[in-house]
Amino acid sequence: MRTLEEKVIERVGENTPINIDIRLISATHQDLHDLISAGRFRHDLMYRINSIIIHTPPLREKKDDIPLLVTHHLKKISITNSKDIRGMSSPALEVLESFNWPGNVRQLTNALEYASITCKTDTIDVSDLPDYVFDRNSSGINEQQLEKDNIQEALVMFKGNRTLAAKHLGISRVTLWKRIKDYNIKV
Repeated sequence: MRTLEEKVIERVGENTPINIDIRLISATHQDLHDLISAGRFRHDLMYRINSIIIHTPPLREKKDDIPLLVTHHLKKISITNSKDIRGMSSPALEVLESFNWPGNVRQLTNALEYASITCKTDTIDVSDLPDYVFDRNSSGINEQQLEKDNIQEALVMFKGNRTLAAKHLGISRVTLWKRIKDYNIKV
């Protein structure tokens, strides 16, 4: 905390302060406001690192990026594995676009690596994809629709009062605000 505030460090065993010029970049997939409310993250640290926030949506919210990511990663995988993979069939791409991707781009890259190793031609087909991408329960569509419906019901129940709706749903007001924005819910 002192280093972030004063931009000074002291080496262990020394009394001479050393000025530093740093920029701290931090990342998380968790809602820090929720963690602060739960007492699991220091609020004073939050306000020291909270100068510029860049929200990067998960891959499941950016399905249009999947074809571009597939093309990019297949080129890299082809070079790494010395195997000429020219592309992916349309049905295989549709399977990838319908998957929820809880592991985001890393998981997509691993699925492409698996498919490039198992494919017998220069084009990845549905049969080359790993089994977990066919898990329809992981599509996230039903879960997202259920969450959207719950938020809408809570907002109606509490006549648009976001504070009460958030408490009812067991989430922070910030999380509720993000979900309202993400799901384009009219209040």
